[in-house]
Amino acid sequence: MKGQTLSALWRGAQSLLPMAVVAALAAYTWWLVQSAPRPEAAAQAEVPASVPDYVLERAQVERVDAQGRRASLMTGSAMRHYQVGDRLEVDGLDLVAEDAAGQWLKATSRHALYQGLGDRVTLTQGAHVQARPAPGARAPGPLVFEGQELTVDMAKRLLTSSLPARLTSPDGRLQGSRLRHDARTGITDVGGRVTGAFDATPVVANAP
Repeated sequence: MKGQTLSALWRGAQSLLPMAVVAALAAYTWWLVQSAPRPEAAAQAEVPASVPDYVLERAQVERVDAQGRRASLMTGSAMRHYQVGDRLEVDGLDLVAEDAAGQWLKATSRHALYQGLGDRVTLTQGAHVQARPAPGARAPGPLVFEGQELTVDMAKRLLTSSLPARLTSPDGRLQGSRLRHDARTGITDVGGRVTGAFDATPVVANAP
């Protein structure tokens, strides 16, 4: 009789074993969920707008084209990324870009801002850009642009400024209240109050 009782208890324990394993797994899974790091987006949401989510010192950012060729190289003494607005601030910017045709651009400034980490960068505080046409091009060069603020769109090959800026080339120098240079056509439009002397057909000085 005693042996039958022990046998019945053992069969009952065996029938309960799968349920115990499931319960243990459920408890372990709950513990993992509670102790796992929170998703990155949730953690970043707590970062104030004025506080960068990462800072890089003496960093370099290289971009390549579809063929794997280096399209641009940006260096900075410091880079700060802010989650709000997805903007990247760069101190001591030095940017060199060259396309497949050989058009070359070098930009420097004490401060720069990328919005969305795209191909558009705004240079401030000592903005200086030197542009050289592709070998064999009829456009004059190199061209030097200086101003309080210069915006370079590398995808559209445009350099613009809505603030006073100066253009210097082998054909002379012009300063205006605004400026737009299209590297694809070689045409530079200097507008607003224009001063200086320039003798080149690709440059257009116009009134407001």
